[in-house]
Parts: sequence; C-alpha cells; structure tokens
Amino acid sequence: RGNVLSRYQATVLQNGRSGPFLYGEYKLYDRIESGRWKGVFRAVHAPTNHPVLLQFATGPATQDPQHWAFVVSQVHNRLAAPFPYWHRYFEVVDLGSFKFLVAEELAGESLDQRLAQVGRLPWRDACAWIRHAALALAQLHRWQLPHAAVRPVTLWLAAQGHCRLLQDPTQFPGPWPSQASDTDGALAARADYAAPELQQTGKVPDAQSDIYALGCCLFQMITGQPPFPGGDVAQKFQRHASEPIQSLAPYGAPEQLAQVIAYMMAKNPAVRFPTAQAVADQLGPFVDPARLNIGNLAVTPTLPAYEQFVQQRGLGRTSEAFSAETVAARQAVAARQAEAARQA
Repeated sequence: RGNVLSRYQATVLQNGRSGPFLYGEYKLYDRIESGRWKGVFRAVHAPTNHPVLLQFATGPATQDPQHWAFVVSQVHNRLAAPFPYWHRYFEVVDLGSFKFLVAEELAGESLDQRLAQVGRLPWRDACAWIRHAALALAQLHRWQLPHAAVRPVTLWLAAQGHCRLLQDPTQFPGPWPSQASDTDGALAARADYAAPELQQTGKVPDAQSDIYALGCCLFQMITGQPPFPGGDVAQKFQRHASEPIQSLAPYGAPEQLAQVIAYMMAKNPAVRFPTAQAVADQLGPFVDPARLNIGNLAVTPTLPAYEQFVQQRGLGRTSEAFSAETVAARQAVAARQAEAARQA
C-alpha cells in the first residue's frame, strides 16, 4: 500500500527468496505470466525512471560467443536506426551471471490473439497491417537479415492502430529443424507459414521465405485460417509445394488483392515479389489513404532521456557499422553450423 514494494516483489519475498530486484541500472518489479510476453519481466531504468521489458537470455545465445555477438549487434543496430513498424530493443546487458535484453513494452495484442477472438478481419484492415509489417521487413532485408519467423504471433497490433513486427534477437535464423520431434505441435504451427523451399536440407530462411510467410498471414487474416490447415509438418510442406491457395472471392476481397497474395505465395521464389518494399507498394492501393502514414506516435515522457542515456553507450557509431557486425556474426555462426551438419 505504501508503494515500497510491488505485488510481485512482495510475493517473491514471502516465498523466502531475496531477489535480486536490481540488475545493473534496471529495477525489476513484475513478471508477466501469460500471453505473448510470458516469462518476461517489467522493470524501470533507475536513472531515468523509464519503463521497459527485460528478456533474460538462456541457451546457445549465452554459451556461444559468436551467437552472443550476433545478438548484441542486432540490438545495437536497431537502436541506431529506430523504425516505427518493429518492436524496439534498446540495449543488451551482460552482468556475467545474467545476460538480458532491454525492450520497449507495447500496448495492444498479437495478431493470433485478435484472430482467436474475431475469426477473421476486414480485408482493408488486413492490408493496412500487413503493409506495415512489409515495411519493417524491407528495412531488415536491407541489412541482409531475414526475419525467419513471420507468423501471427510475431505481428503485434499496437494500441495506436498500427502493426509492429516482433522478432527475438536471441533466435538465430537457421535451417528448418527437420530432425526435431514435434510432440507439442510447435513445428506444425510454424509450418503453416513455411515457404516450400525451406524443406530443402540446409536451406536458410531469406527475404523470399519471409515474403511467402507474410502472404500466408494476410491470407489467414482475410479467411480466418492458414492457407493449408491440418496435417503434420511433412503434409503441410507437401501442400505448400503443390496445392493452389483457396479463392478469396467468398470473403469479399477484390480479385486484384487475390493476385497480390498469389504472387507473395508463389511456389517458386523467383516468381514472388522481389522485395518486401515491393509488397508494401502493391498493398498501398488497398489501404485507406488515412492509414498509409501513422503520423507522430505518442511516446512515454521519459523516453527521450532514456534514449539519450543508452545511445551514449554506442559511442556515436552508425547503423551501417552495427549492420556489418550483425552480418559478419551471422555468417560465422552459420558457417560453424554448416560444418557441424556436414561432419554429422
């Protein structure tokens, strides 16, 4: 009641644990227990009192120095070149025993949550949001980086009316895990949005597979289901590679929009739109002109001071410098993975 402890902090103490609640400059006050951010912590940056999310890193990202270098350079790159259509990460903190990423907290809901509530969306709304995601992908692809996980759970419908592309910088965009078991159905859920060429052994996700996945998301937003629902991973890949997509006519979408989706989801990557920017341009005519530009977004009053604080750690380096480091780190990890696969 005195606002000395948060409810989460009080619960931790009552359970006989002492925290810590302070990690570097960040004071942790809550743990998210459900939804897209389950397991992520809410915190404030003590010097500026700015609210953030803390995502603690585990697994290969913390054990492999080259993988960690990839994570660090990605986050620094996005801080140096902020973009309104993706989820922002501000910095990476390495405290020895703990490593974590610092991200913005978003109001709104993920696309899969919205679809679970309403089934499907008006095609104009779908086009507006997918266009935002395409613009975010276009920027990512300019840095020679694929997203590799485009699907409804990584598309965030922000409270301010635009779409933000979510991406976990700790996840390395490697080949499809063809030898992994799928006891929990997670791979089958991913396969709903997997380009057919990804079933090729060693095939690494790229800009063209991202465009295919975005087309699958747009199709689902309009129809209420993925293009090829049902079946296991192998069956889904077979259908992605051979079956035509369902007509959009019963859902009121114009034929020209159906053609755009058909090109996004072409079986042959060479037939798809060459860039995500081209996808955004093609979707523009189907979007209400008032929604083509999102305008000035409201920001938390503490954000400018916090941005200045963390940007000083970058020592004035450009996004191009961080981008080059990201690509180099990614290539190093990919080369080592390929060599391990060859020896196996």
